[in-house]
Amino acid sequence: MPIKKINDGTTEFLLFVDTNFKKNEDAEGFVYKSVLMKITYNNGTFLFTGDTRGDPTGKKKKSEYRIVQDYGDMLRSDVLKASEHGSNNGNTDKLLDVVKPGIIGISAKPGGEHQDQTAIERFDERGIQWFTTNRDKTFIIRTDGIRGNEGEVGYNIELNVPDPD
Repeated sequence: MPIKKINDGTTEFLLFVDTNFKKNEDAEGFVYKSVLMKITYNNGTFLFTGDTRGDPTGKKKKSEYRIVQDYGDMLRSDVLKASEHGSNNGNTDKLLDVVKPGIIGISAKPGGEHQDQTAIERFDERGIQWFTTNRDKTFIIRTDGIRGNEGEVGYNIELNVPDPD
């Protein structure tokens, strides 16, 4: 599947996929062959990674590595939804160095094994602001996508948002 692009003038959707998925390098099952989705609203950018996997040691060229290799700077986004619930299996240096997010959102169950401290250290080393559902409950990240006076896009982050009835 090639890159798919949908653009209505204000909002653009791009879909990325690992075209060279390898059963013997990646975990079995389609969940790890995730489609990545980038949403651009005006100048605001969000990248959703699903359960893509990487190899933090760099020895195996798993899906996260191949997606970075294939799409590079097209992945650049202000907000990143952490892959694989913020685990060390994803969110590699290679991905973070290409995406260059300022904000990361992590979807993780309370009391589970996610998010991984090693991945969090990667975020902290880069000065990335991160939020996780097992600490911050439901959170919402909003933007109008318009650059302010200093050229930056503003994002409004709400924490502990009550779930709808």
